[in-house]
Amino acid sequence: MCLGGGGGSNDAKKIQRRNEELEGERQARIREGQAIINENFARFDQPFFDSFKSSFLDFFNPQLDDQANAARGRGLAALVDRGISESTEGIRAQTDIQKRDALERTNLANRAIDESNKLRAGVEREKTNLFALNETAADPSRIAPLAAGGARAFVAPAAFSPLEDVFASTLSNVAAFQAARNNATAPVARRTFAPSGVANPSGSGFVRG
Repeated sequence: MCLGGGGGSNDAKKIQRRNEELEGERQARIREGQAIINENFARFDQPFFDSFKSSFLDFFNPQLDDQANAARGRGLAALVDRGISESTEGIRAQTDIQKRDALERTNLANRAIDESNKLRAGVEREKTNLFALNETAADPSRIAPLAAGGARAFVAPAAFSPLEDVFASTLSNVAAFQAARNNATAPVARRTFAPSGVANPSGSGFVRG
């Protein structure tokens, strides 16, 4: 006599095997999606970020060169016009422009590093989001265009804003010094008093010294 009960156990094993097969297929699709993401983002290596920093400096350094040359020219012309280019104050004013130039070049180098790090962080953030979506969707055909589009967004030419006039305050200091010097050497009005009963011929209580 054949007793029942064995069929349920076999069915459970079949279901388990089928689930394992489905999970294996799912994991294979996830790995395929990961490979697609990595392939699209493979270009974002250290040379890429080094090239970005170079592009940043190539954009801004010529502008800084132009501004520095113009500032030196305007500052020196103003000092020469007043005959004080070789004075202590004149030399100090020219040195201030040189110091500002050196400071701004250091600032640009630091900004290039900061912008490169921001770009790197953006790339990593995009990859992380794609990996999470890939893990959930397990659909390489869906991931492929998203990965291509995400990577393409980071390789488009960066649009930098023109460099502001970084020497404006330094030249303002030169102008302020010149104004102060002019005021210091200008004739000073002094008041005189005519003796009692004697009118001032100029009709005013002030005479120029």
